[in-house]
Amino acid sequence: MRIRCVLFCMCLGWPLAGWGEDLTASASPADTNRVVQRSDQEDVSIKPAGDAADISEYLQEKFRIPAGPVSEAPPGSNDVATTDGQIYRNVQVWKVEPDGLTFRHDEGLTKVDFPLLPEEWQKKYEYDPELSAAYQRAVAAAFEEAERNQRIFREQNAIGRTE
Repeated sequence: MRIRCVLFCMCLGWPLAGWGEDLTASASPADTNRVVQRSDQEDVSIKPAGDAADISEYLQEKFRIPAGPVSEAPPGSNDVATTDGQIYRNVQVWKVEPDGLTFRHDEGLTKVDFPLLPEEWQKKYEYDPELSAAYQRAVAAAFEEAERNQRIFREQNAIGRTE
């Protein structure tokens, strides 16, 4: 097994090993003010080192995450603004549960707990904190029961395989 592991690591590591010369080892005093911009097996591109802003701009451009259009408009009649500052646009209620609402909106499907919804939505969908807590306890108990049943099933299958 160890031999297979060593061979596997060697196969993965071999392409990562450098094929060309080590540019830092052959650097002369004249090369100390240069930066390797791009290094391929066939071609090495070296440019003069600039200040840190050049590198910072390069990294910002390389790893830039395109921002989607942000609408600063206030929520309309089909929009919901939660107490934590999230705004969901074009909301269509999909499912009502005792602890929250699941709804479709412009970005997908989301479940939001009632304490995060505005008071008018809590009243509209008859939010009851005691009923919500009881529902959450019942869901947690059902998950625990399912995990216990899975554990028993796995143990019974493991015993059956060893016999």
